[in-house]
Amino acid sequence: SSTVKRSLPHSLYGRMSSESQEEYYPVAVLIEELRNEDVQFRLHSIQKLSTIALALGEEKTRTQLIPFLTDSIYDVDEVMVAIAEQLGDFVRYVGGKDHAPVLIAPLESLALVEDVNVREKAVESLRRLTREHTDRDLQDHLFPLVQRLATGDWYSSRASACGLFAVIYPRVNEATKLSILEMAKTLATDDTPMVRRALAGVLGELALSMVGCPPERDRSSAAQEVDRLLSESQSESSESLNFLVGGGPGKADPSGAKRNGGPGLMLNVSASTLPRLEETPEVLAARKQIVAVLLPLFNTLAYDDQESVRILALESTVAFARALSPEECEEHLIPAVLKAIAFKSWRARCLLASKFTDLQLAVGPEVTKRCLLDTFLSLLADDMAEVRSAAASQIKDFTANLLTSPAPSPAAAPNGESSSSGNAPISMDFSQASEDASPPPADSVSGGGGGGAGGSNSKLPKAGDLPDGNDQQSLPYLTAGAGATPSSGAAASGDLQNSFVLQKLLPAICDLNADSNVHVKSKLGLAILGLAPILGRDVTINHLLPIILSQLRDESPDVRLNLISNMEEVNTVVGVDHLSSSLLPAIVDLARVPVWRIRMAVINQMPMLAEQLGENFFDEKLMQHFFGWLIDAAYAVREAAVLNLTRLTEKFGSEWAKQIFLSEIVKLSHNENYLHRMICLQCIIHLSPVLDASISKDVLLPTALHMNQDRVPNVRFKVAQALAKIGEAIPSDLVSSDVMPCLQRLTEDPDVDVRFFANQAINSLKSLADGKSKANGNANTQSMQVDAVLPSDELMTTD
Repeated sequence: SSTVKRSLPHSLYGRMSSESQEEYYPVAVLIEELRNEDVQFRLHSIQKLSTIALALGEEKTRTQLIPFLTDSIYDVDEVMVAIAEQLGDFVRYVGGKDHAPVLIAPLESLALVEDVNVREKAVESLRRLTREHTDRDLQDHLFPLVQRLATGDWYSSRASACGLFAVIYPRVNEATKLSILEMAKTLATDDTPMVRRALAGVLGELALSMVGCPPERDRSSAAQEVDRLLSESQSESSESLNFLVGGGPGKADPSGAKRNGGPGLMLNVSASTLPRLEETPEVLAARKQIVAVLLPLFNTLAYDDQESVRILALESTVAFARALSPEECEEHLIPAVLKAIAFKSWRARCLLASKFTDLQLAVGPEVTKRCLLDTFLSLLADDMAEVRSAAASQIKDFTANLLTSPAPSPAAAPNGESSSSGNAPISMDFSQASEDASPPPADSVSGGGGGGAGGSNSKLPKAGDLPDGNDQQSLPYLTAGAGATPSSGAAASGDLQNSFVLQKLLPAICDLNADSNVHVKSKLGLAILGLAPILGRDVTINHLLPIILSQLRDESPDVRLNLISNMEEVNTVVGVDHLSSSLLPAIVDLARVPVWRIRMAVINQMPMLAEQLGENFFDEKLMQHFFGWLIDAAYAVREAAVLNLTRLTEKFGSEWAKQIFLSEIVKLSHNENYLHRMICLQCIIHLSPVLDASISKDVLLPTALHMNQDRVPNVRFKVAQALAKIGEAIPSDLVSSDVMPCLQRLTEDPDVDVRFFANQAINSLKSLADGKSKANGNANTQSMQVDAVLPSDELMTTD
């Protein structure tokens, strides 16, 4: 106690009366731990700062605890990170929003620290504090903080300032907004790369805030904000709440928010869920300012000598596209981006490839067709495998967005014109899409190793030529609707498929299929599988199926595994005939490959194949492979075979199981290999709940009882587990007469594991029997109560 008294500031402890000292002694101990040499003690105390604040009260927290923390804030990095995190949620302990500015001083000190983790946490807490400040306090207290940080001598100060621009900008006056933009201009040419990197990471977020989109928020803070809004106003629209939960139109990803030493928090925008901004006069004016001020900064940072700065600047491309109109994107943003990725770094091209569909959605279909098609093809043919892999992963979404682009919303339609159909394809003329690149010859679209179909560049079939209605549904861009004449938009989409997909994209896919890099081919395989339902049956059979067959025979196990694990979409599109004649032989070949993961992936596809091929075809062609998988050398393969046999039994029924494979399962119980005997029991465990009780009684129970004296302990305890499952499926008299005696014998087994599982099975069956008895008793009681209420037959028949 004396140590605590001596070490604490006089204002916190020395002036207290003796009674107050006793009352606040636990708090004094926590404060003393802030000075402990052991870091863990200090961290424990910091985690209890809210307890200390509650004990002290709001006034003493403001006047004593916060100054104490500010004066003694410098510590090891872990402690400072913890303090910064705590102070971000400390407004309630200092008296609410009116006193929120008192928290700025300690967080400002932490924002100056050289360690990037401390700075990031301090800036994150300051960003949370902005929501607790009134606009006036923001102008009077937080903007001066930003000014101090932006003009500080240390690079850590200037880097921290960048993270606050976007949260300050929307809530200050016009003069202050201009000052913020001037600070951004100055920091864009800062001598220290870390400062330029921090600014590059928040340029997109600042652009979005200028047009009225809220800045990035972490998920927990967004959830708290939603709760607050709900409590304050029940009339808040669901759109506003979703806006907050999603982190605002920026759709930021907190997991990627802090990277490369930038304290603010790089914005990761996904355009797929973002509505087009309403073009109000304020938004139009803000866009002009973005073009005049921020885009030059973007160009400067995108050509920076430091690669990390260039990469972070290009990260903001989608956010800029979201903030600007499609016309401004085409005129100003896209040329700058394309010039930047051709500048030096392959990593910049890789970044653009990974975000290509987000950029496509942000700029809209018209700008995409005029500016981005050739760029996408060039990324698919890039010299670096990483770039090709990233671009290949975007093929499916890029093509789907291109061919099924929804009509623009009223807010997005140029000149305020709205579309008459919400999902009608947009009419696109691609005659000028690729002036520099002539289309390849028709015979260049080859099967890529599959042979057979796909050697020629066949025209896309018209809607009327499709074999059935399902194919029309799979080609939405070819038809204008049931019984309707194809619209000009649908015809244009068909032209788009001929001009881009068939003549340019498919040849590029064929080239990627011959790529020597395994990762590229794996990404391509997934893209092709995703393209099948988009392009429809004919295109899939003629052009994609040969590539799929080629990949199924690829020498790389990873390529084959990636493809076979995701075959369902293709199988649905190509139909039973091509599935059985083309894909099935390749799949069956994979069932015998040495790589156990591929064998397991093939097994997991069996229920889907059985559903599409039918019971008879499956029994004749595929069922025989299950018997080999049940005795596979890899345990995971054997287990997968058991699980999928169970799924097939659920689909085809108990009689099918009895006729097709139960006899083979019983044969395994006599096998010399104990692993095969164990897989027999594993089958019994999984099948007994889905088979009829009569089959469990006549087939499964005798098999399990026969194995209870097996010489291998592992088999015997598996018998106990099997009997527990069988006991749940058969009549209780058989459980008493056959199952329980066997389990009692196993409880006396020399092996401890056998005794354990036998006792476990007995307890399980007893609990089951007690539950049934209780249920029957309740039913009888209810029946007696009903009989007591109803009149007797004599009374009912008496006049």
